[in-house]
This record gives sequence, C-alpha cells and structure tokens, in this order.
Amino acid sequence: MNTDSQGSIMFALPSPKRNGYSFDGWFDTANATGGNRIIGGATGTKFTGNSTVYARWSTKTAVTMTSIPSAFKENFDWLRNDRNQREVVIRNQKQNLVFEQIWAGAGTFNWAIRWESDRKITLAERQNMSKMLYESINRWTRALIGFEDWPFDEIPVTVVGWAVTNPDVIVDRQPNEVVWVNTDHINPQGMTGQWYPEFMASAPRAMSRTVNLTALNNGTYKYPGGLHNRYDMYLWCTKNMGTLTGAAGHGGGWGVRMGETQLVGAGAVPTGVLLHEVGHGFGFYDFYNGVGVDRPPTTSDGQVFNAGNLVTIMYGARANTLNSYDTWQIRYYWNWIKNNPPTNRFVMQEVY
Repeated sequence: MNTDSQGSIMFALPSPKRNGYSFDGWFDTANATGGNRIIGGATGTKFTGNSTVYARWSTKTAVTMTSIPSAFKENFDWLRNDRNQREVVIRNQKQNLVFEQIWAGAGTFNWAIRWESDRKITLAERQNMSKMLYESINRWTRALIGFEDWPFDEIPVTVVGWAVTNPDVIVDRQPNEVVWVNTDHINPQGMTGQWYPEFMASAPRAMSRTVNLTALNNGTYKYPGGLHNRYDMYLWCTKNMGTLTGAAGHGGGWGVRMGETQLVGAGAVPTGVLLHEVGHGFGFYDFYNGVGVDRPPTTSDGQVFNAGNLVTIMYGARANTLNSYDTWQIRYYWNWIKNNPPTNRFVMQEVY
C-alpha cells in the first residue's frame, strides 16, 4: 500500500478474492468486528508511519431471483411492466445509473462535493462526510454481494474534491485536498430548481461521468489523469435547502442535493434522506401518489404497499435503514438492467 506525503491513500486499495467469502473491506484491526475502516482520499484514513491493514471477510451466500418473496416480485413486476412504460427509468441504451458508474469504475465509486453555502466546514466534518458517502453506496450494494453474477464485494468509495466559491469555507485545508475555487454554473443534465448563484461552483467538466457519458460509451474518452481522477456523482450541500426548494432532497444519476446542516449534523452515518436520494441514482422511484399511478396495487395475497413487509425507504425516507423490500429491489433492478439491451452493457472493457 502506498500513501502520499500526507499519509493518505489517494487511489482505491485492491479488493482481494477468496473462495466462498465476500470481502468486507480493509480495517486497522484483525478482529472480526470493530476497529476503523480504511477509506481513501485526502479526507479518509491518515497514516503516520508503517502500518498493517487487515482484510475482513464474511461467508458468501449465493442468492438468486428464485428466492424473491412473491409479493416483492409482484410489486417490482408492476414497476417494470406498467410504471416504467409511462415513466421510463431503465432504457434500452447505456445510462448513468449507479450500477453503470460502479461497473465503469472497475468496482470503485467517486464523489465530488459542491459546497453551496457560506457555512465553514471543519476537517473533522469533511472526514465524517467521506465516511457517510462510503456507507451511502455500500448499504445498497451489499445486498448484491453473492447475487447472481454481480462481480464486486465492498465498493471503495472516495471523495475526490470540493467545489467552492470561497476557499475560506474549507477550514484546516490539507495540503493534498483538492478544492476547486470558481463561480462556474455547471448543472447536470435534467437537474432543475432554485440556485444560489453566489455559492455555485463546479468540479471540472472533464472529470464528470455525467457530462462525458456519450464519449464514455463509445470507449474513446479517457479521464485526464486516469480512471481514478474522475467523479461519478455530485453531492450538493445546499444552504437552507427546505426553504429554497421546498424539499428535503433531490437525487438521480447525476448525484444528490441536500441541506448542508442536515448532512453535517448526521456525522458519519447516512441519513434516511441520503439513502433515499442515492436510491434514485440506482433508478428507484418515489411513491407519493395514488395506487396504480405510482404505487403498486394490492398483491394477489392481499398485501398492501408500504405496510407489513412492503415498506421501503423510497417511500418518503421514513427510516434511516434499508428494509427487506429495498434489499430485493436492488437485486431485482440489477437482474432487470443487466438483461436489458444492449447486451454489452456490462462487458468489462479497459477503456481508460
């Protein structure tokens, strides 16, 4: 393992393979539980000298679609065959869902942060943000470990930089932290709403999977500086988000937008709103309107959506945890999207 001059791992650590086991990540202790997870990036784990890190493993259990509870399958079949025909999320072409972002990143995922505020943020708060964003992806993808032909275990997640209009908001900036200082108004395609022009800054366009999606798909585009020098999604941290937009959050394949105080106040643990918005990045729907409009109808055995086992964080982010419904939803969607044309959607290609 190599670190930079500040003791940070700037590139994803390797994800080893072991027959019959899933890799749960690197830790600073050999114990089966506890310790600190090793996280890459300037606001990740710091090493001050020679250190030993330990791979953590879990017994891998093979799971297939044959195990899906019938009520879940009825709900998801309705989403696929009814709602998706009216409100298309999964399309017969390459898209920018988190599935494809992880695949294109060879099993890694990178965030860029737009600090849409004049609030100062400390180093400890930025370190917590890195931990939170790591968990926001892996709490979803852990359900895919051992499922069908999903090839990845724990996903290395890194914050690659902060976009600000005023560098003074970054308190105790580390020498190896990337901070983009500008007043660019680069917004992802399809992202509309209210803005703070005085706080709007952007990460470099050349690093964005969203901006360069077409070029990525034909295999000719190379990120400046290599695969690791990219970001898959934005996190916009917005001042007075609820007052400005009337919503707790927004999300999609471009990224997530939430209130900066809600994000900082959560510490290192992803909130239900953050998990909900990341769910949109996988293509999952909201369920606010009536049955048969955007909510699945009562199942053949009489189960009602958002009651009993059919409770999901995608219905208003009413909890901070994922439910069995969410576990099977991401499995169903992976099965759906990987079998959706084009057939080379998830073929491993070294295009970077």
